[in-house]
This record gives sequence, structure tokens and C-alpha cells, in this order.
Amino acid sequence: MKWSKYNILFKVQTEDIYLFFNTMSNSVLKLDSDNVKILMDYVTNAYL
Repeated sequence: MKWSKYNILFKVQTEDIYLFFNTMSNSVLKLDSDNVKILMDYVTNAYL
């Protein structure tokens, strides 16, 4: 039970991060230091 719960959670978070990357790549934004920091904050908040 625990594993399936974590697998579902991981899948959702992975899709969120994919959408985040996809949104950034479709915009004029590049991966400058500010955007890297935003991404790292997002990943940290998603997994902690």
C-alpha cells in the first residue's frame, strides 16, 4: 500500500515538474540563475 501511494505521488510530482519545464521552454524565458532558483525551490517544496 505504501509503495503504490508513493508511486502515485511521485508520478503526479514528476508530471508537475515536466509541465513546469514545458511551460518554461515554450516561453521566451531561458534558464538563467533566477529561473534555476525558482525551479530548485519548486522541486524542494514538492518533495519535502
